Amino acid sequence: MEPTPALIKNTVSQLKSFLFAGQDTTATLIQWICYELSRASLSSESASFLKQLTEEHNRIFGPNPWSALDALSDSHLSEATLGDKLPYTTAWVKETLRLHPPAGTARYVPQVSSTTPPFEVDIPTVDANGKTSVLSTRLNGLRIYICQYLVHRNPSVWGDDAHAFNPARWLDE
Repeated sequence: MEPTPALIKNTVSQLKSFLFAGQDTTATLIQWICYELSRASLSSESASFLKQLTEEHNRIFGPNPWSALDALSDSHLSEATLGDKLPYTTAWVKETLRLHPPAGTARYVPQVSSTTPPFEVDIPTVDANGKTSVLSTRLNGLRIYICQYLVHRNPSVWGDDAHAFNPARWLDE
């Protein structure tokens, strides 16, 4: 296959996406982790979370900060093995991602065609007199953005403390 200008342009575009999207989302996650770590001085509950995180790191890496670097650079210690030994750290990262997702997501509803039926949603409405009715609305051709803030803070999914930072929710019982 000969590389055409279109192929080269598309390949460069994809490489940029892989490089920059991965770096930006990781940097954003690290910023939010630092934010959640900084909240330890604001409440006893946050301080308790930080204490558990510190105890786990001291247990696995030792109290010397340089020993963590040694463990992380050990070629015999796989990331999966290390991850299994750090359940609270993993829970901390997951909880940070739940409350502060670094990237959004969108879904496209295809246009109506011979192969794509209409996609309709019934929207309940209330008029000025308090009378309720249902408005059927066709969504074909729309791009739908999911509001992760609402989804990740939904009490029916996450419980009464859905708005609170609680890494323990990710730990197996």
